[in-house]
Amino acid sequence: MAINKKYAIDKNRVVYKVVDKETIILDLNNGNYYSLNDSAAFIWESLSTGKNLDEIIGSMKKSFPAEENALKENTIHLLKKLEKINLIKKA
Repeated sequence: MAINKKYAIDKNRVVYKVVDKETIILDLNNGNYYSLNDSAAFIWESLSTGKNLDEIIGSMKKSFPAEENALKENTIHLLKKLEKINLIKKA
């Protein structure tokens, strides 16, 4: 996956809200709810501000104590999952 790749939240398909540091997402097409933990919520919020993969990983390095490689792999894994279930799309 290209490091400068950008994704966007599909705002026509989902609504979301942060509740007590947890992001709750509702897929309007099928009624499914999703709950994101701290790091996944951080990535989701970064997507909502238009950050690309490189920018997201850079921000995560400042906020989460993990190796850069692990942050990158986990972020890419989450983005692929979110894209697969159509909550985000390539920008």
